[in-house]
Amino acid sequence: MALASARRTIEANQVLTLLLSTHLYAACQAIDLRVLDKLFRFRLAKTVSTVAESHLKAHLSETDLKEACVAAKDHIMRRLDQTTSADSVPRITVCSCASS
Repeated sequence: MALASARRTIEANQVLTLLLSTHLYAACQAIDLRVLDKLFRFRLAKTVSTVAESHLKAHLSETDLKEACVAAKDHIMRRLDQTTSADSVPRITVCSCASS
């Protein structure tokens, strides 16, 4: 019976190794996705500020321009957070709509 028990133990260890490696792989993917999301949000905020300044600087005071940038960025982030299950194109299309 010891030989059968040893074989079962080896099989159990192999299955455990597969489970742990799959879990580690999924955790690494989650970290990678989180970093990509943070980079996207950072670059989006910079892009919104740049575009708003280039188009609205002549028409708004500096404080109004900053408020408009913050409002636009907040609107886009809120809409992105509301549509996490959608594909990229519909998510971005929803963000560009005037309704919130």
